[in-house]
Amino acid sequence: MLEVRSLTARYGAVPAVRGADLELAPGELVALVGANSAGKTTLLRSIMGLHGDRVGRIVVDGTDVSHSTAVGAARAGVAIVPQGRRLFHSLSVEEHFGLASGRRRGGPISVADVLEFFPGLARRRSVRAQALSGGEQQMLAIARAVLVGPKYVLMDEPTEGLAPFVVESVTRLIEHLPSLGIGVLVSDHGDGDLAARATRMYVMDRGAVAPHVAAGASAALVLDIQEGAVQ
Repeated sequence: MLEVRSLTARYGAVPAVRGADLELAPGELVALVGANSAGKTTLLRSIMGLHGDRVGRIVVDGTDVSHSTAVGAARAGVAIVPQGRRLFHSLSVEEHFGLASGRRRGGPISVADVLEFFPGLARRRSVRAQALSGGEQQMLAIARAVLVGPKYVLMDEPTEGLAPFVVESVTRLIEHLPSLGIGVLVSDHGDGDLAARATRMYVMDRGAVAPHVAAGASAALVLDIQEGAVQ
């Protein structure tokens, strides 16, 4: 279980996340829904240890990583697909696969498995990341995260701005991961397929996280919750 308790994260004197509580179990697809600037990115980065100005408790399968860097979170079994993808632009697709496989901690998904969902990457294995399309870069960022063999994957708006056929491929892979026992926490605006298909949903607004709502909640319900339940 990935557990977050009373997590607060700041940028100077300004709190971006305020006392957030959430849980992610192995084999779950959980949505974190909210508008732009709600605090979703900072929350995911804080869980991963990429945002230093944070207080609260983060526990991964009994291991306290509250004060860990991203290296500590990764060793505990957490991976992230960040906004901006953060690829090594001078490295090829194949070299990204090699880096991820070299850090592999076991896990049920292989390069061959990933390429079944992202066959376009199979044809681009020798191409540098900087020469890939935006959709191909996103597929590579997701592939890199899952190939290290994590127990939990945090995905920051993984389908935003992608062409429909890429969204379909990305969504299929994300939905497949829980069947392998991997917990997935995906941030979303609330009007996409991933939020509708999630096991559970948390709603975030102005840095606060509301108690989870039923899976498949409509965008209208999410907006109602943002207006009224999160103060």
